[in-house]
Amino acid sequence: MVAIIIVSVVLSLLLLFFLGGAIVGYIFTFYHKPDLDKQTYNVLTGEQYDDYHDELVAVIVKAVEIPFERVTIKSHDGLTLAGRLYVQDATKPFHLQINGYKGYSVRDFASGLLLALNEGHNVLLVDQRAHGYSSGHTISFGIKERDDVLSWSKYIVERFGDEVKIFIEGISMGATTVLMASNLEIPNLVGVIADSPYNSVKEITYRVAKYYLKIPAFIAHPAIYWGAILFGHFNINQFTCEDCVKDCKVPILIIHGTADKLAPIEMSKSIQSAGNDVTLVEIEGSVHGIGFFIDNKKYVDSVQQFFKKCLS
Repeated sequence: MVAIIIVSVVLSLLLLFFLGGAIVGYIFTFYHKPDLDKQTYNVLTGEQYDDYHDELVAVIVKAVEIPFERVTIKSHDGLTLAGRLYVQDATKPFHLQINGYKGYSVRDFASGLLLALNEGHNVLLVDQRAHGYSSGHTISFGIKERDDVLSWSKYIVERFGDEVKIFIEGISMGATTVLMASNLEIPNLVGVIADSPYNSVKEITYRVAKYYLKIPAFIAHPAIYWGAILFGHFNINQFTCEDCVKDCKVPILIIHGTADKLAPIEMSKSIQSAGNDVTLVEIEGSVHGIGFFIDNKKYVDSVQQFFKKCLS
């Protein structure tokens, strides 16, 4: 009888430890409640970014001043997704642009917005689920968000016609999102642009836990995995970028900094090797997500050449 009690107590404690780890893994990795009052100009800080602070803010200020139409759609699982629509000429291509992890569309993609508009094109700049003005509280690092890319693409075609051409573009987590969406039946897709992607949810979450939070692997791995399963209702191993780009039927442009420590450039090299038509542009000395500012000429020239390639 005593042995049964001891075993029951031990099993109960193990269960509590397991559930507690999963809850912590979910909250710290996948849960997000955006602060709309602070997100617009809350740019990246730290030794690697401070030298470019004024340039980052200046680009955002320009982007914020551009008139837009606020639009919403329903996701496949019932969330309200919000976006900013910029239409210059509805016969020209549309750029569906996606923000990064815990970011905000007009902040994260200000430079991409200006670049596309300067080409005379149109832009649908969207907040990912659980970001900005979109609803939801679970970030799935591209696993569920890939289907939102498909939903937004269908919205563009339904509203502006069957002949409209579409680029899907993302930065950081948004880059991974569009790469994971690249093998879906996105209508009228002509090209994919990914700035600083990671190749899989597993790799990036475990890397952050190990190198930035200093959490041992035997604790981080099960906490993150089961936190996603039990509370986020998704499997972090369901898709990788490599899985998806191998079946992509349009050209892909990846831009990545050689000094990126968060998502090392080796991740993009792995993605490139898995695809059929993937161009990797390396921005020498750039850290995560600021290649546009580190080598503006190379960045802009590469994107403009890619536009011409896809539209020729």
